Amino acid sequence: MLHRGDEMAGKTVAVPVVIRKVVWAMVVIGLLYAACIFVIPLDEYRFFGNFFEVLAALTCMACSLYAYRHLSPHVIHLLAAFAFGEYALLTIFWYSYTYLLNRTVVFTSVSELGFFGFLLFFIALFRIGFPETPCPKYYSAAIILLFLIIPTAVILGTGISLPAVLLLLRFLVIGILIDTALTHRIFDNLLLGAGISLWCIADLLYGFRETLFISSPMMFPLPAATRQLSVYDFLSIVGPMFIISFAIIQLGLFSSAENKSMTRQ
Repeated sequence: MLHRGDEMAGKTVAVPVVIRKVVWAMVVIGLLYAACIFVIPLDEYRFFGNFFEVLAALTCMACSLYAYRHLSPHVIHLLAAFAFGEYALLTIFWYSYTYLLNRTVVFTSVSELGFFGFLLFFIALFRIGFPETPCPKYYSAAIILLFLIIPTAVILGTGISLPAVLLLLRFLVIGILIDTALTHRIFDNLLLGAGISLWCIADLLYGFRETLFISSPMMFPLPAATRQLSVYDFLSIVGPMFIISFAIIQLGLFSSAENKSMTRQ
């Protein structure tokens, strides 16, 4: 009896149009919701933003499972499904823990380690599913050191604290992710590369929000807005940025499956 991978090898696979439209709709919803930061009261904006994040992560989890079952029986789709599912559960925990108990402890909760886990899943996904391009050893070291410059400067300026150390760890893991993406030519897939880049930018902005701007009196300079926002409050747009990045990452994974550019098990 042939395995499912053998049966699918030689067949042309394509994502159904309705599924692709649903994922693209997530991009549009994320863009529109980001613009609503100046209209919707912050408490409601954060609540519904977290709700949409959970829904988007679960949708991408379902899409990854669909890709594994119907497009390409490769373990990277299972890794993506685990990453999205983990993110959904941790977002529920994060919102419950920080808003129902104490907002000030947001950056020292166990959820932070879980969000790092999302990155680790994709590091493993890139290493397993995409061929590596040989490069000098100093290449990777230079990229990671470059990512450590900013958090090191933050620690030197503000002193050692748990949020600052977590910011350093966040930069380190993202540096490893970007290095892995470069050495495995992830950016050849424009959608996957763009989605990962947007996720990393949003995650770094979240880290800055919870360290540099958590008690900053700085206001976002937009006098034409219906109301003024602090930089901390304005950076709540990282939620919609995560939603958009999830959708683009999933579209990139669909593209990889359709083009059969992955190494089959």
